[in-house]
Amino acid sequence: MITIIASVLVFGLLIGIHEFGHLISAKLIGIKVYEFAIGMGVKLFSFEKGGTKYSLRLFPIGGFCNMNEDVESESEDAFGNKKPWQRILVLASGAIMNLILGFVILCILMGSPKEIVTNGVGEVLDYAPAYTQGLKSGDEIIKVNNTRTNLIDDIMLEMNYSDGSDIDVTVRRNGEKIKLKITPYKDEDGRYIIGYKPEIKLNSFGQTISNAFYYSIYISKAVLISLRDMIMGRIAMNQVSGPVGIVKEIGNAASLGFNRLLELIALITINLGLFNLLPFPALDGGRIVFVLYELITRKKVPVSFEAVIHFIGLLLLLLVMLIVTFGDLGFLR
Repeated sequence: MITIIASVLVFGLLIGIHEFGHLISAKLIGIKVYEFAIGMGVKLFSFEKGGTKYSLRLFPIGGFCNMNEDVESESEDAFGNKKPWQRILVLASGAIMNLILGFVILCILMGSPKEIVTNGVGEVLDYAPAYTQGLKSGDEIIKVNNTRTNLIDDIMLEMNYSDGSDIDVTVRRNGEKIKLKITPYKDEDGRYIIGYKPEIKLNSFGQTISNAFYYSIYISKAVLISLRDMIMGRIAMNQVSGPVGIVKEIGNAASLGFNRLLELIALITINLGLFNLLPFPALDGGRIVFVLYELITRKKVPVSFEAVIHFIGLLLLLLVMLIVTFGDLGFLR
């Protein structure tokens, strides 16, 4: 029961905030919104206000903000008759709201501890590679393999992808940048480390905002790396979570406490925001591609042609979701 209630609330929140982004930006720009719906399928109830029908539907697996994007119209308030930059803003606003939600949740989570772990070096372990290859207490690790590191998580991510090969570590020491080459090794949990304890310092409001911002970027980077690995075949489809897998994770997180559930919501909403911005048909990012084409070439793609492309994209996405769901249920093992 806890899993069901938590899943409905989480999906409702993530879908609602996404569609609300489309709704509010469309209203501000003057685009007619025909229906704003949370959920799919049969209507549970609905009401109309300001020319828009608001409805709650039975299945909490999606939602929509109907602006008749795929219908030609002469009306001034039609989506297709607005300027390209306005349409791009409306299309991107749903994903932006998801990303903002993730940032706000991370601010809440990161503002609670009195002390935080930084990317500074607290103690270097004797005889570890970090010690023998020049890392010192008080150093601040600012780059690993030419990738900027703002959090301990950035450092761990880069070391994990080293596969034990030497890594280039840039530190700030007494105001000077120093480059080191260090060889990671595996700890008892199978993670690559170099042998030091990170610096811990008192938290502050500014540090909370900074950490939440950089952790949002970290999650985004991890999501994109995972997507790249999946496309390149490094991650099997049965390792990807679909709706069933997400529901299980929500249930597990809810049983572990409110903070754990918030962490999962932040991860999912940032993931959802990035996914929707991918330049794939049927997604907001796919629609943005068509508007960008119009902006660059000054030629509008026929609405009927674009609608067909998005329909094909939707079918492909549903197919992928079906395959992933089979994986969640254990049929792809």
